[in-house]
Order: sequence, then structure tokens, then C-alpha cells
Amino acid sequence: MSGEGGEDGHGGGEAAPALGCWTKRDRMERHFLGWDRPLAVSAVEWFLARQGDSEAAASADFSNWIAVFPTARAGRRFLELLAHRLQNEAQAFLPPHVVTVGGLPELLYENRRPLASRPVQLLAWVTALEKLRRANPEAATRILRRPPAPDDLQERLQAGEWFLRLHAELGGAGLTFDDVAREAPQRITGFPEGLRWQALAELQRLYWETLDEAGYWDVHTARLHAVRNKECRTACLIVLAGIVDPPRILREMLDMPGDRVAALVAAPPEEADRFDPWGALIPDAWRTLPEPPDPDRVSVVDQAIQQAAKVEDALRQWSLDFAAGDVTIGLADESLAPVFLRILDRLGVPARYGPGLTVTESLPWRLLCDLSAYAASGTAEDLAALLRHPWVEDYLRRSGNRNDDILFACDQWIQRHLPLDAAAGMATTGESAAFMQRLHERLAEAIGPLLCREAKPPEYWAEGIAQALAAFADAPGEPVPQGPEGGTDESDTPNEADVRHELDGQLGPAGLHHDDWSRREACEQIAFAVHAWQDVPQSLWQRAGAALTGQDWLPLLETELRGCRLPPKPLSNAVELVGWLEMPWDDAPAAIVTNVNEGWVPSTAGNDPFLPNRLRKAFDLDDNARRLARDAYGLTLLMKSRAEWRLIAARQTPDGDPLLPSRLLFSREKPVFLSQVERYFDRPETPPGRLLPAVPAAVISAGRNPWEPPPPETLPPPAEMRVTEFRDYLACPYRYYLRHRLRLEPCSDDVEELSAIDFGTLAHQVLSDFGRSKHRDSDDAEAVAGYLAARLDRLARERFGARPKPAVAIQIEHLKQRLAAFARKQADRAREGWRITACEYAISKNGGQMIVEDRAVAIVGRIDRIDYHAEQNAYEILDYKLGDAGTEPEAAHRKSLTDPERPPHLPPPLWEKITKRGETLWRWIDLQLPLYEYLARDVLAKMAREPSPHRDPPTVRLGYFLLPKDVAKTGTKYASWSRAELDHAVEAAHEVVRCVCRGLFWPPADPPPPGFDELDRIIGKTR
Repeated sequence: MSGEGGEDGHGGGEAAPALGCWTKRDRMERHFLGWDRPLAVSAVEWFLARQGDSEAAASADFSNWIAVFPTARAGRRFLELLAHRLQNEAQAFLPPHVVTVGGLPELLYENRRPLASRPVQLLAWVTALEKLRRANPEAATRILRRPPAPDDLQERLQAGEWFLRLHAELGGAGLTFDDVAREAPQRITGFPEGLRWQALAELQRLYWETLDEAGYWDVHTARLHAVRNKECRTACLIVLAGIVDPPRILREMLDMPGDRVAALVAAPPEEADRFDPWGALIPDAWRTLPEPPDPDRVSVVDQAIQQAAKVEDALRQWSLDFAAGDVTIGLADESLAPVFLRILDRLGVPARYGPGLTVTESLPWRLLCDLSAYAASGTAEDLAALLRHPWVEDYLRRSGNRNDDILFACDQWIQRHLPLDAAAGMATTGESAAFMQRLHERLAEAIGPLLCREAKPPEYWAEGIAQALAAFADAPGEPVPQGPEGGTDESDTPNEADVRHELDGQLGPAGLHHDDWSRREACEQIAFAVHAWQDVPQSLWQRAGAALTGQDWLPLLETELRGCRLPPKPLSNAVELVGWLEMPWDDAPAAIVTNVNEGWVPSTAGNDPFLPNRLRKAFDLDDNARRLARDAYGLTLLMKSRAEWRLIAARQTPDGDPLLPSRLLFSREKPVFLSQVERYFDRPETPPGRLLPAVPAAVISAGRNPWEPPPPETLPPPAEMRVTEFRDYLACPYRYYLRHRLRLEPCSDDVEELSAIDFGTLAHQVLSDFGRSKHRDSDDAEAVAGYLAARLDRLARERFGARPKPAVAIQIEHLKQRLAAFARKQADRAREGWRITACEYAISKNGGQMIVEDRAVAIVGRIDRIDYHAEQNAYEILDYKLGDAGTEPEAAHRKSLTDPERPPHLPPPLWEKITKRGETLWRWIDLQLPLYEYLARDVLAKMAREPSPHRDPPTVRLGYFLLPKDVAKTGTKYASWSRAELDHAVEAAHEVVRCVCRGLFWPPADPPPPGFDELDRIIGKTR
């Protein structure tokens, strides 16, 4: 077999022993298989060669073999290739037992006692820490500066996980905490952590004691006991395939049946001095690569996301030689997997993320997270998040009215009432609050037990979780069609049967679609985690002093589910995305690795609070040197065994943090190294801009920019227009079209405070009520202020409930200050003789009409107040303004122009109507007050005809009653427009109505005007 060699050059030409035979020896053998092919392929050839030439081998019986692979995926692929080879040779097949390194030790010894599950171990550590804290507080503070409080279960669990990981890593090296405490001062000069490790050793003794009292044995302790008592044995033949960094405890365990162990090394025999007798890497021999990467196959781009462009380049270059299924992409930064999947889908390339989603990313888990958050807080925000879960929305539809728009109703409830506490928000007045109350009652039927805030035993929470998942996950099935006699309809035609058979082939287990199967698989894994915690003995719960509340059960489950994954949807002939550690063992002929950067390739041990790199090195633990060796070997194996490969590095993370290309990308030769430095750092490559979705040909042929917002549609002219609409049209006709003709408005539950509009509406309601009250003509400022404050409190309580959000409460207090300032000015006006004659005066649809192109358009509005002064025979039309700046009428309605050129978004006839040259060139930007005067002429004339000592017609002033942030500026401000200017404004209004009726809404204003932020996602912000 090409490239195969035995220990130190033996075995390449030796006759292969027959199946089931093993050469008698005293120690394990290494077999160097070469690296010109992927390990899985070479391992299959090696196994088949062990059959010998005996014709009696009608079947391939490997049932007495144990094959150990670095990853579960590599082991599965080995079995697939082996089965495929034997199927082609028409041989029966009894496969070997394939495991990973973590699954091998328990096959080598016999357990004397039940092994503790992970929940039992974790709770034992929690118990041990509490024992130590009570017995020796000083020792506990040496381990953790602030040991978790007895009533903080989540922090206690987090500490328990730290100790569990530390115990597992040291146990893998055959060490106890006491071993480190005794030996570290001898191995490290001036070791400063001696007392801390002595305290850790005492903690570990308490941990063992706790497990012993519960009748369990720790798995790492069991392995160490088996080694020290020489109890490791097996009748099987063990093959370590590509195990280049086996734990020390495993080496000691395999030393006992060493004559039945072989190591398959994916390297040629001439590289034997880079591997130890176990076939493991010698770190010092892998500080550099045997051969540096070809610079032409290495790319360095500026942004992390731009790596996708290089992936696209490679796929295009390989498209004639490789199918999608022949390409694997290794992600050193697996957080980018969703981004690459989206981009590949956009390019039309089938792709799947091999590891699949974690259970903690699944819909069932998200449901439990949302339930736990709402149960713990009871806030409206968390209730809204729960209602947005698709299963919850579907459940509520099924249990109520299917036509209910649940999410829109929830958004309306939050936008109007801004509740902090959900219960208080549902107790407010209004249709949306009543609807939410009914919705919550139906929701409580499914999640009632989980809403409990008292401590309960694990069984209580387990039943609540099961009830919730059953209610939300189990949608009612469709009824089975019934035949004439009540049985199932058997009148399928052959074609229908063929279709059903084909569909069955596309379904997952038990005929489920993959999404349904994935959902069920996630629920089952969650159920296993629940059962694992349920199986913890009650005595251990009591010793730990752990009382479970509604916010505790989720972290418990998460400790058990962390890292558990759901297999992705099967796709034939698809690009596979995997993590970097899987790449060396993959057998696809073409490979791409992304984020080949320092920190990922090679990775680093990080800042471990218990095991810094110096301590790791002293005890031959997994330190930075071993990580460098592992990644250097993996990169070498990938480059040697693939027909095509590419390595891509980025200079920045997605968040903009700087990155360095991996040291493994650089040559050891100085001239090449210098050219690489210049290439990788001085001129970052600019990827081609092909990552945007393709533009449909129809759009291109139409001559329209595909990135422009959709053009306005033809709509019938409006029957009426509000006075406040005119400002929006003058600012941007297209945005006016979206807001007023299509009636687009934001609706979201992401609100923390009253918007400017809602703040003004609340103030207007208080002021409107004041204008109709008995206090409206009072000159007592304190009485007016008292009425306004009391009315505001009542309206706020009705709308926002007893517990409004903090920001809302602050806004209400701020509004009270503005109203108090208003009360002082209002009292002054009353003493001056001004009286409120009309408040919130609504102009009916027939009150003001504009006739344009033989069409009557009603102009409607609501005047905040009309005041009259009898002695002066004067009216004032006033509009309340609560803007922070306190803008005066002139600045709000007209704008001076330095450039007379018409902006493209305004039609030419309108531009002529809204602009005027006096001393300076100016234009109308709002027509509100002039239109109020125009619409109020009839009502003011009617008021003037009523009995009055005055014979002259009354004067009319237009103005604002300002209630700004700076209360010192509170008061009335007036416009000083002439009759000609007011008539000019009315002419401009007629032209606006004409433009609207004609549908002149294009193009959008650029740059975008202020006040339309909610439309940015449709139009975009160009500047």
C-alpha cells in the first residue's frame, strides 16, 4: 500500500497478518500511513489489509476491534467508507466499535460503583464548596475571593462548573489537586499559589466524600484507580487512528494491554521523529511546518466578512473540477457559520453546517428561555418576547380566535400603555389591555406552574416544563380522510402512491419533515436533561441546600445541554461547513479554511484563573505549545492530502478588532518571509464585489436602479386631508405618500419611553380637559396647576397603570413642571382679560373645502384653542407646542433660501407657489397656522355677529402657546404675517392638494429631511 510503513521503517513490506491476528509484541506499534491521502481513506485500506488473503473470509468481521478517532464525525466517515468498500466487494460486514478518545477509557476497566452523572458531579462540587465555606472560610476565600452566597444557586452552579472542568482536565493527566499542591512548588520556582492549591485539594476531598456518601464514583477517579491498581484490560484489538494528542491517563491505561494496541499515524515514515512512541506529536518538533504554505493559495482580506468573496472565488475556479459535495469549508471562527451559509445560499450553492445547531439555539430551548425570563421578571417586555415565539403565537391562535393579530395587538398595548409590569399594564383601561388580559389567561393554562416564584422540588419544575412543551410543541394533526365505510380512503391511484413513497423518502425518522424531526429531537434532548436532574438523589439536593425557584431550573438544564447539537438537514452534493478541528480529518478533495489568524490557528489556552500557561507547561497539560503543534500538524495534513486548498485570513474581526495572520502562514526563509509580510500587511486585498444578490433581468431592462425604494403606485385622490399633512408633503412628497397615503407607521414593543408624539398627545389631552373645566378662566395659578397635575396623574394612571416604566414616570414629572409653568402664564392671561372660547375645536369635513380640478377635497383639522379678549375685540388662534427648542411660528413655517434652484423632489408648479421674494427669498415649509386661519374664518365671523359692544370686525392673531423644556420660555409667540402672505399660503395649500390628487410623489428628497426616521429602512439614509 502506497505510503504505509511500520514502526521506525518496519511494516511497509511485511506480510499483513490474517484477520483477527495480531503480531505478538510487548509494546504498541506505530503505523505510518503517509499523508498523501486523507486519514479516513488510508485507515480503510489499513483495516482491509488486516483481512489477509484467506478465501474463508466470506465476511469482514471487525467486531472484536475498537477504532478510536479524533472526532465522532471522522469515525462516522470511516465507517461509511469501510462499508462502501466491502459492499462493492459483496462481503458481509461486522463493523468495529468506533469511539472517540473520551469514550475509550470506560471500555478498558470494570466499574465497581455507579458512575456519577454530570448533574450529580456538579451538585457534589456545589455541596463541597458550601461544606468548605462553613468549615474553613479562610480556605474558601483562597479559592474564590468572594465565594457565592448560599441562596445564590446560579453563582454556586457556575463555581461548580469551574471545579468540574478543572477536575476533568487534571484527571485526564492522571493528576489530583493534591498532586499539584505537592509538586508545583518543586517544578516552578517561587510558585505563589501553594496555599490556594492546598485549599483546592481539601475541596476535592470534600467532593469525593460527598459522592461517596451518595453511593457514586467519579469517572476520573475511577480511571485513576484502574491505572494505579493495574485493572485495565481488554480482549479487543485497539486502533488509535490519528490520535495525535492522547491524554496522559489514556496512555497509562493502554500501557497495560499495550500488545493489543496500534497507532495509525497520518504521516510518512521519514517524519517518524516528529512523533513519540504513541504516535502523538512532539511539540518541539512542530514549532514550524515541514513546508510553508504556497503563498499563491493564501489570501489576507481586510474585513472578516470579506473572506466570503475569496470563498466565492475558489468555488468559481473549482466549479469545473469539483461538485459542491467535494468541497469542505473549515471555520476557525464558527460564529461566522450563519453568515457563510446565507452568502452561499445567495450564490446558489447548496451548503450545510455539519455540526448543526446547538440545542440551546433551538426553538424549544428559546421557548424555555422566554418562559423563564417572563416568570422571573413579570415585565411586559418579557411577555412580549414570549408572545413572539412562533409556538406560543400558534398555540394562542389555536386556543382562541385564529384571526386575532396577536403580535400587532401586543405592540399596540405596549406602545399605548408602556407598562413596566405586565400585570399592572393589563389592569389599565382600553381595548388592547382587555385583549391582553384574555390572552394571558389562555397562556397561563399552559405555563401556569412555571409562573410560580416560590421554591419547589425538581419534580414540580419537571412537570411544568413537560406541560409547557406538550402544549406549545404539539400542534393538532390534520384529520385522516375517511372512506365511505368510515375507514381510511384506499382509493389512491398508482401515481399518488408513487408520490407518497417519494415524500416518505424526503422525510426524517417516523415520516417527519426535518424541521419537525429537529423540533422533536430538541425536545427529547431537553427531556433527557430534565430526567438527568430528576435522577439526582434527594439527599444530595438536601446536602447542597439547593432550593429551586422559577429562575433556577433553566441554568440547571443549560449545564447539561451545553454543547449538545441537532444534526442539520441532509443535503446531497452540498458544501460542508465544519469547525477547524474537524478539517484535518475530513476527506473532501477540496478544502478552504477561513480565519487562519493568531488566536484561532493556532488557538491559545486563554487566561485560565486556575491553570495559567506556566502551570500547564510544568505538568504537561494542554498548553500553547501543544496547541501550536496540533494546529501545525493539522494544517500540514490538510495541505498534503487535498487536491486543492485555500487558506484565508482577515485583518479585522466583525467588530473591527485587529487580527494578525497566523504565524503558520509565514515561511522560514527570510526573503520569502519579508515578501509575505509586505503582501499580508501593507496592501490588504480588496475582494470582488459579487456578494450582493443578483438583480433580476426584468429590473435591468426596465432601466430602474434596483436599490431604489419602490416607486409610488397610482391611488385615487383623497377625500380629505389633515392640516398637519401639508408639512410632510413640503418636506418630501414620497415620504408623505408612505406615511399618509399608504398609512405606514411604526409598531413595535421596543419602547422605553413616550415618543415625542405621545408626550405631546398626553399634554394636549390634559390641556384640552382644562379648557373645558371650571378652572379655564381662573387667575389663580396654584389652582390651575393643581387641576392640571391631578388630571395628569389620573390620565397617566389610567393609561400606564400603577407601575409605569421609570422613563415614563420621569417624563410625567417633567410634564408636570411644564404644566406648572403653563399655569402661571395662563393665570396671567386670565388677569389680562383673555378667555378661552373654544378648545380642541374640530373643523368638520364640510367646514373647509378646496376645489381642485373639479374635485372637492375636505381640509380637516383640530384647533387647540381659540381665545377672545372682549375689551380688545381680538381673537387668538393658538396651537400648543411642546418641542424642546420652543420654535416660534415664523421659524416653523418659513425658511430663507440661499439657493433659488428647485429641489428635484418638489414639482415645478408647487415650487412657484411656495416660494416668494421679498427682502430675501423664502419658502413655506409648513402651512398649519395659515390654514387654521383660513378654516376658522366662518366660525370667527359667526362669533363676531353675536351681540357685542364692538362694531368693528375683530382682529385675529395666530400663534403658539409654547411649553418647552426650558420652562422660562413658556408663553405665547405670534406670527406677523400680512393678509397677502396668508393668502399666498392658502394658494400654496391648493397646489399641494392638486399635486396629491395627481399622484406626484416621486422622487424622494435627498438628503432625507428630519422627522421621518421610521421610514429609513424603506428608503435608506443616503447621507
